[in-house]
Amino acid sequence: MAEMLAERADLTIDDLARRTGMSARNIRAHQSRGLLAPPTLRGRTGYYSVEHVDRVQLIQELQSSGFSLELIGRLLARAG
Repeated sequence: MAEMLAERADLTIDDLARRTGMSARNIRAHQSRGLLAPPTLRGRTGYYSVEHVDRVQLIQELQSSGFSLELIGRLLARAG
């Protein structure tokens, strides 16, 4: 039960970076490219969800398979 709550918990960009092994800088770059949805803002802090974790992991898998970021963007756009 505690793990389920932790999975739904809001993550800061640093939390997302730690969980996925991707730098905060790359996370921001993926957002600017449209590969990753922006976080939910509360005040001046952005919070990421488990869906963001899943998307980052998918991007990492596709990159490790040799897909370019441009192609990943087109694939994600078509997949919705």
